[in-house]
Amino acid sequence: MSLVGNGPTYGAFTVKSVNVTGSSYEYCGVDDDALSVTVVAFFLLGYALPLTAISALYVLIACHVRRHRRRVVGPPSRGRPPTASRAAGAAGHRNARTLRLIVVVVVVFGVSWLPIHLQPANEAHATSQSQRHI
Repeated sequence: MSLVGNGPTYGAFTVKSVNVTGSSYEYCGVDDDALSVTVVAFFLLGYALPLTAISALYVLIACHVRRHRRRVVGPPSRGRPPTASRAAGAAGHRNARTLRLIVVVVVVFGVSWLPIHLQPANEAHATSQSQRHI
Protein backbone atom coordinates (compact mmCIF):
# COMPACT_ATOMS: atom_id res chain seq x y z
CA MET A 1 0.00 0.00 0.00
CA SER A 2 2.82 2.37 0.86
CA LEU A 3 4.57 1.74 -2.45
CA VAL A 4 1.38 2.46 -4.40
CA GLY A 5 0.55 5.51 -2.30
CA ASN A 6 3.99 7.01 -2.85
CA GLY A 7 3.92 6.40 -6.62
CA PRO A 8 3.49 10.08 -7.51
CA THR A 9 6.41 10.96 -5.25
CA TYR A 10 8.75 8.45 -6.88
CA GLY A 11 8.04 9.87 -10.32
CA ALA A 12 8.49 13.45 -9.15
CA PHE A 13 12.14 13.20 -8.06
CA THR A 14 14.88 14.14 -10.44
CA VAL A 15 18.53 15.17 -10.36
CA LYS A 16 18.85 18.94 -10.09
CA SER A 17 21.90 21.11 -10.24
CA VAL A 18 22.72 24.44 -8.67
CA ASN A 19 25.66 26.76 -9.20
CA VAL A 20 27.20 28.14 -6.03
CA THR A 21 30.22 30.45 -6.29
CA GLY A 22 31.28 29.00 -9.62
CA SER A 23 30.89 25.37 -8.59
CA SER A 24 28.09 23.15 -9.83
CA TYR A 25 26.41 20.84 -7.32
CA GLU A 26 23.90 18.13 -8.10
CA TYR A 27 21.21 16.88 -5.75
CA CYS A 28 18.05 14.84 -5.78
CA GLY A 29 14.94 16.97 -5.56
CA VAL A 30 11.33 17.22 -6.63
CA ASP A 31 10.83 18.40 -10.18
CA ASP A 32 9.26 21.86 -10.15
CA ASP A 33 6.50 20.79 -12.55
CA ALA A 34 5.55 17.80 -10.40
CA LEU A 35 5.56 19.62 -7.06
CA SER A 36 1.83 20.32 -6.98
CA VAL A 37 0.97 16.70 -7.89
CA THR A 38 3.24 15.46 -5.10
CA VAL A 39 1.70 17.80 -2.54
CA VAL A 40 -1.86 16.87 -3.51
CA ALA A 41 -1.01 13.15 -3.42
CA PHE A 42 0.62 13.57 0.00
CA PHE A 43 -2.45 15.38 1.33
CA LEU A 44 -5.01 12.98 -0.12
CA LEU A 45 -3.20 9.72 0.64
CA GLY A 46 -1.61 10.78 3.92
CA TYR A 47 -4.43 12.79 5.49
CA ALA A 48 -7.79 12.88 3.73
CA LEU A 49 -8.04 9.15 3.00
CA PRO A 50 -6.95 8.01 6.49
CA LEU A 51 -9.21 10.59 8.16
CA THR A 52 -12.15 9.42 6.06
CA ALA A 53 -11.40 5.76 6.83
CA ILE A 54 -11.00 6.39 10.56
CA SER A 55 -14.19 8.44 10.66
CA ALA A 56 -16.16 5.79 8.78
CA LEU A 57 -14.89 2.98 11.00
CA TYR A 58 -15.63 4.90 14.17
CA VAL A 59 -19.14 5.65 12.89
CA LEU A 60 -19.61 1.89 12.42
CA ILE A 61 -18.34 1.29 15.96
CA ALA A 62 -20.71 3.95 17.33
CA CYS A 63 -23.65 2.41 15.47
CA HIS A 64 -22.74 -1.01 16.84
CA VAL A 65 -22.48 0.35 20.40
CA ARG A 66 -25.86 2.06 20.13
CA ARG A 67 -27.51 -1.00 18.59
CA HIS A 68 -26.15 -3.47 21.15
CA ARG A 69 -26.65 -1.61 24.37
CA ARG A 70 -26.27 -3.80 27.38
CA ARG A 71 -29.04 -3.58 29.87
CA VAL A 72 -26.95 -3.83 33.01
CA VAL A 73 -28.74 -3.53 36.28
CA GLY A 74 -26.68 -1.85 38.95
CA PRO A 75 -26.52 -2.82 42.62
CA PRO A 76 -29.50 -1.88 44.76
CA SER A 77 -29.17 1.39 46.61
CA ARG A 78 -30.41 1.80 50.20
CA GLY A 79 -32.13 -1.52 50.24
CA ARG A 80 -34.35 -0.85 47.24
CA PRO A 81 -34.36 -3.26 44.33
CA PRO A 82 -32.74 -1.98 41.12
CA THR A 83 -35.07 -0.42 38.63
CA ALA A 84 -35.05 -0.69 34.86
CA SER A 85 -35.10 3.08 34.43
CA ARG A 86 -31.96 3.50 36.54
CA ALA A 87 -30.22 0.75 34.56
CA ALA A 88 -31.28 2.35 31.28
CA GLY A 89 -29.96 5.71 32.48
CA ALA A 90 -26.60 4.17 33.38
CA ALA A 91 -26.39 2.42 30.01
CA GLY A 92 -27.26 5.66 28.22
CA HIS A 93 -24.57 7.50 30.17
CA ARG A 94 -21.99 4.86 29.18
CA ASN A 95 -23.07 5.09 25.54
CA ALA A 96 -22.84 8.88 25.62
CA ARG A 97 -19.32 8.69 27.09
CA THR A 98 -18.30 6.15 24.44
CA LEU A 99 -19.64 8.29 21.61
CA ARG A 100 -17.98 11.40 23.05
CA LEU A 101 -14.64 9.56 23.24
CA ILE A 102 -15.00 8.45 19.61
CA VAL A 103 -15.61 12.03 18.49
CA VAL A 104 -12.64 13.27 20.53
CA VAL A 105 -10.31 10.66 19.00
CA VAL A 106 -11.30 11.57 15.44
CA VAL A 107 -11.07 15.32 16.06
CA VAL A 108 -7.68 15.03 17.78
CA PHE A 109 -6.36 12.94 14.89
CA GLY A 110 -7.61 15.48 12.36
CA VAL A 111 -6.33 18.53 14.21
CA SER A 112 -2.97 16.94 15.05
CA TRP A 113 -2.07 15.88 11.52
CA LEU A 114 -3.53 18.83 9.62
CA PRO A 115 -0.55 21.22 10.13
CA ILE A 116 1.89 18.59 8.89
CA HIS A 117 -0.07 18.32 5.66
CA LEU A 118 -0.80 22.01 5.24
CA GLN A 119 2.85 23.06 5.49
CA PRO A 120 3.94 21.42 2.19
CA ALA A 121 0.85 22.83 0.47
CA ASN A 122 1.72 26.30 1.76
CA GLU A 123 5.33 25.96 0.59
CA ALA A 124 4.25 24.69 -2.84
CA HIS A 125 1.85 27.61 -3.19
CA ALA A 126 4.55 30.09 -2.20
CA THR A 127 6.98 28.48 -4.65
CA SER A 128 4.48 28.64 -7.50
CA GLN A 129 3.70 32.29 -6.68
CA SER A 130 7.40 33.24 -6.68
CA GLN A 131 7.98 31.46 -10.01
CA ARG A 132 5.10 33.38 -11.61
CA HIS A 133 6.67 36.70 -10.64
CA ILE A 134 10.06 35.84 -12.09
